[in-house]
Amino acid sequence: MQDQDVRAYATMNTVRALERLTWGPRSVPELADELQLSTPSARRLLRRLAAEGYARQGGWHERRRYTLTLKLAALGRQLVEEHDLPAMASPTLTGLAVATRSPASLWIPGLRAAICVLHDDGRPDEDERGLRPAPMLGALVAVEKHAAGQVLQAWRAPRSAGAAAIRARGHASTEEDGRTTVAAPVHDGDEVVAAISVTTADRGPALEALPGQVVAAARTIAAVLADGIR
Repeated sequence: MQDQDVRAYATMNTVRALERLTWGPRSVPELADELQLSTPSARRLLRRLAAEGYARQGGWHERRRYTLTLKLAALGRQLVEEHDLPAMASPTLTGLAVATRSPASLWIPGLRAAICVLHDDGRPDEDERGLRPAPMLGALVAVEKHAAGQVLQAWRAPRSAGAAAIRARGHASTEEDGRTTVAAPVHDGDEVVAAISVTTADRGPALEALPGQVVAAARTIAAVLADGIR
């Protein structure tokens, strides 16, 4: 294996280790087993992450295991604020929230959930306070319980339950506590990179029109991404 390949392999193992640590503490043997690494390699990887401030060993109940620090979360928040996707989607998201007078959100796929990166609560302009829409990081929804999660899953795992129907409709909808959430995929070329959703308590014609409004907004964002114009 050439030096360039070795470096690429090590980098990918670091990313995979961060993914595993996101979902809970890991000991050296546990991480070695999950990543199919030797124990010395896993130990070096975890020590390097600790030295860089991304992980720490110990704690009062986990003396031999490594956990992530919040440094990664800080980097994620910074990425959300600087990334082109939220910036390009912002005007359309706010337009959808105002038109429907309902909260609208932009979601990206996570490992086991959809993650909200942008939100507008749908307040009329005269009532707004602060930035609009608001950057977010950390709001999670389970794939099977939220329309945005179902949409993202339908394109990431096309053989999953209900995926074919969602892809055919071009949107998904879920109900909880008397409120309906409708979500549609945002494409960047052939890839679904996000989902846009609206949650409303409306019924009748307003609810019937909502899927078309959300799908249209998703297509508008996709067109902006294709043009590369903020």
